[in-house]
Amino acid sequence: MKKMLPGLRLLLALFVWGQVPATAQAPAWQAAVAVGGGNAISAIAAGAGSDVFVAGSFQVTATFGSISLTSAGSTDAFVAKLTDAGSSTGFVWAIAAGGSGNDLATALAVRNGPVYAAGDFSGVARFAPFTLAPTASPPASPTASWPP
Repeated sequence: MKKMLPGLRLLLALFVWGQVPATAQAPAWQAAVAVGGGNAISAIAAGAGSDVFVAGSFQVTATFGSISLTSAGSTDAFVAKLTDAGSSTGFVWAIAAGGSGNDLATALAVRNGPVYAAGDFSGVARFAPFTLAPTASPPASPTASWPP
């Protein structure tokens, strides 16, 4: 029993030491973007450098800095690129996709430049230059990339 006691003391000491709260300064907000009126951001991904990509859905119109998108139907998907250039943080581009139904971007990934978006669409949806229908198959070899 005495041989186990030193090990128990060490374990207890590590447990107590591990419970000491760490103190750190809270980070400050660098930028804020408002979405509203049926608009939602559902995915975010970091790109090269200080680029950030957001994806989600919007109804009627959505504005990203000086870029305005108009919905083709009930709810459309969007992907937008935001860059952090210090005091000139802003959107570089934004693109919409969808059709007359509910179309949502729910996931986003960036890998070595290209941006990949995933989500849901109903009916026929346009992802310029592609048009997709629920029974359509992806082209064997796409000739364009989306988004730009």
